[in-house]
Amino acid sequence: MLRLNPDKRINGNIEVLRFLFSYYIAIEHFCLKIPGGLPAVDTFFLVAGFYQMQHMTRSSEFSPFRYTWKRFAGMAFLYESSIILLNLFGEEGFGLRQFIGGLYRSIPDMFCLQMSGFSELHVNSPLWFVAGMMIAGLFLALLYAMTAKNYRYLLPIIAILCYAAIFYLQGDMDATYYPNSTYPNTYLIPLGTVRAIAGMAVGCMMYLFTEENAEQISNPSKRPLISALEIVTCMIILYGFLFNHHNHYDFIYVILLPIFLLCIYSQNTFWAGFFNRAGQMLTGLFGKQYTLAVFCFQILAIRIYQLIIGDALSRNLGIAIVVYTVMLTIISIVFTKLSDCFNKRFLKKA
Repeated sequence: MLRLNPDKRINGNIEVLRFLFSYYIAIEHFCLKIPGGLPAVDTFFLVAGFYQMQHMTRSSEFSPFRYTWKRFAGMAFLYESSIILLNLFGEEGFGLRQFIGGLYRSIPDMFCLQMSGFSELHVNSPLWFVAGMMIAGLFLALLYAMTAKNYRYLLPIIAILCYAAIFYLQGDMDATYYPNSTYPNTYLIPLGTVRAIAGMAVGCMMYLFTEENAEQISNPSKRPLISALEIVTCMIILYGFLFNHHNHYDFIYVILLPIFLLCIYSQNTFWAGFFNRAGQMLTGLFGKQYTLAVFCFQILAIRIYQLIIGDALSRNLGIAIVVYTVMLTIISIVFTKLSDCFNKRFLKKA
């Protein structure tokens, strides 16, 4: 039975953003005719860093390897299933030959080992995004375990160095996310992973800031100011988001996205209550791993759409997007429920 009871521990405002941005990125990959989802991807990195810092500081005996293993084990069913099915539904069609031919090439992807290049699946696959966060999370966890007292001073240095490397090595930020375009595979670590490290480092700093200023952020007298700040940052981000000003606008995302998310984390805005309840309802309805499922299976949904429908709806993009979104939603719901059953069945006993 679907649970609709709100979980008070969940920040529903963030869940609403996750839900909307995951579908935005999926539709962008489907039609490739809408502005790039750079702020959407960066938002997921910031949120991941925020929650990782929360976990690390609240754990009395924190182990970076145990933490990384639990993260990988928790999302392994969705991640591995998507890789296997992507190989089964190969770019050249459906069949056992595509599966066998592609599976051995994607073994590194099975273990999130995309350190020296992108997926062997030869698609614009969101799996690099998940792998990048896994690698970035392990790096930041190891750094925290080794330098707990000086961690807060290292975070801004890491973020600045990573963003500087990205801006210097890759002028057009779109290419950072598209492995089959002009991505420079010769670098030791993919720029997408560097981007994940930078975003998650900023997310860690956001958490430390909220902990140190919790009383001021939650003060009701600050609500008009926080609400106004949220509106202003949101409008500027949306402007660059819709008009796709990546080359000259990327540094504004880096500055404004953390401010915008801090306003949302505070839950101290006029409309926070409505979105918080909506986000909790979405989480109860679809499951906590639903946005991860949307990321993992969006390319699979595209391939199935192409195999079944082909270009039949190409003349009506609106209908095509609706059909694709419905297909992706059904696939994501099914595999989210399967993942929940798998994790309850095997991980709780491990």
